[in-house]
Amino acid sequence: MTQDDFLEPLPERRSLGISWIGVFLGLALGLGLGIAYTQLIDPLVITNADPADLRPEDEQMYVVAAVQEYAASQDLERLVFRLLAVDPDKDPFQVAADTACALIRSGEVDSLTDFEVIRNLRAIYEPQGVVASCDVTFSNTAVPITIVAPTPSVTPPPTITPVATKTPTPDIAPLPINTPLPTMTPVERENSSFREAYVEQFCDPVLSGVIEVYVRDTNGLGIPGTPIQVMWDNAQKSQIFYTGLKPERGDDYADFEMEEGQVYTVGVLNEGGASRRLEAASCDGAGTIISYRVVIQRAFNP
Repeated sequence: MTQDDFLEPLPERRSLGISWIGVFLGLALGLGLGIAYTQLIDPLVITNADPADLRPEDEQMYVVAAVQEYAASQDLERLVFRLLAVDPDKDPFQVAADTACALIRSGEVDSLTDFEVIRNLRAIYEPQGVVASCDVTFSNTAVPITIVAPTPSVTPPPTITPVATKTPTPDIAPLPINTPLPTMTPVERENSSFREAYVEQFCDPVLSGVIEVYVRDTNGLGIPGTPIQVMWDNAQKSQIFYTGLKPERGDDYADFEMEEGQVYTVGVLNEGGASRRLEAASCDGAGTIISYRVVIQRAFNP
């Protein structure tokens, strides 16, 4: 017998192959579990973040909070410091103007609190000469319009026609160039909390294609914060804006810029009583679009 008869042959070693599919599946599973844990189970809470690093919606809330705090404290230096923290390279008052426009364009200004926020923002940037991109060009002189609440009609007693006198008829002064075009007769509408009390069309190159809206109570006083809905394109398009956002024109004032060739109606949101058709047509040879002045009044309750 030889030595080889006493030695058992060693088993052959098998090569250990690596399953790359298993590796990738394991990595994907681990990554998914890690994301789920950090986002849902134990998310990272960031505190004392720099305002410049906030998301746009959080930055907007930061500016609103700073403005509301200023409205209470009137500490302008602190307000400027906080607005500069949002964007050190930007005019802090322009930050306030941009925030006001962002709120208005979002369509979420639907409460008196939101209305006050817009007014507080405007009170900050307007005295500094900053003009917001969403502001419509307007005259600094408010247009006085007096609306008298209707009263029950009483038939007057017969009167004697006065005898003609020799008093000369006073001369009528010539009309200025920018005299409003003839006033349209207001139309009464039923089943509406508000009614169109007055409509005037005028042609002014400075106020081209603007619908000026005034909302009054039954006693003729303005109603701030009233949502106005304007519709055009056969009521397929609409926009909501609010009275009182331009206090220099009055608490009851709001305006909307028209597009030439469109036909619009305006009225108080969800109250019915929309105005007649307001057509944005050219009114002179210089490309000026006709403008309208509309007074909406709460319906008289006898």
